Amino acid sequence: MRGIGKRAAYGPGVQPAAAPAPVTAPAGAAPAPAAELCVRVPAAGRDVCPVCHGWRRPGFELCLSCQRVRRQLSNFCRLVAPVSLCVGEESRLYSVLTGYKSERASPYWRDARRQQLAALFETFLAAHGGCIAERAGTRWDAIATVPTSAGRLGPHPLASLVAGIPSLAGAHVEPLSRGHAALGHLVASDDGYRCCEPTGRRVLLLDDTFTSGARAQSAASALALGGATVVAIVPAGRMVRPAFGASAAFWARQRRRRFELDVCCLER
Repeated sequence: MRGIGKRAAYGPGVQPAAAPAPVTAPAGAAPAPAAELCVRVPAAGRDVCPVCHGWRRPGFELCLSCQRVRRQLSNFCRLVAPVSLCVGEESRLYSVLTGYKSERASPYWRDARRQQLAALFETFLAAHGGCIAERAGTRWDAIATVPTSAGRLGPHPLASLVAGIPSLAGAHVEPLSRGHAALGHLVASDDGYRCCEPTGRRVLLLDDTFTSGARAQSAASALALGGATVVAIVPAGRMVRPAFGASAAFWARQRRRRFELDVCCLER
């Protein structure tokens, strides 16, 4: 939504607080602007899933991924607002979404990618927080991230990144931990994550990438089972791997559309 200021991103009583370790750029870094990294996310429509904004076959309510994931969960978040499409592993955004957490990358490379991802989230939520809240019917008073589903020790790098963004850190919480159930592409579970503390909060759930949505939707379901209201899921990159046929043609057209950070996929 155009013209929404930063205050719109916070619920009642939540104020931005300075983080102890703000995300800063390494000396000499010159991160690419959003317009060079991002691809515009399509709004829901005849060929676009109203949940994840992926391609769907005409005549179906949801795309195949959302249909399969929804059947596996007690709770399914129907409001997903990706910042950008990430079309293929060759895209520049993909290098940001993997590089900011890569243990094999140099500190310089990793810190530059962290700055780019932090800027995307902060700018997007400042511009479209009001749009998300309007569509959800409520604002949020907490911001959580999807925990790791692999064997990574310690907090997920995205949690550390959000805690280092001054305008988001005051609302940041970490109520989730890894559960016992398997998670994977198209494999979701209420027990994939567990809510470690009872919560009656209204939570905005952030993730770095969203492909089938199994991980993010499993996290959202765990939050709901723990007593939270999940306002929306906001992934930085909606992963798209066009293969053939109608979907490939659709994504090729979408890639040619100019990205504008003041326009989001929730706008008609």
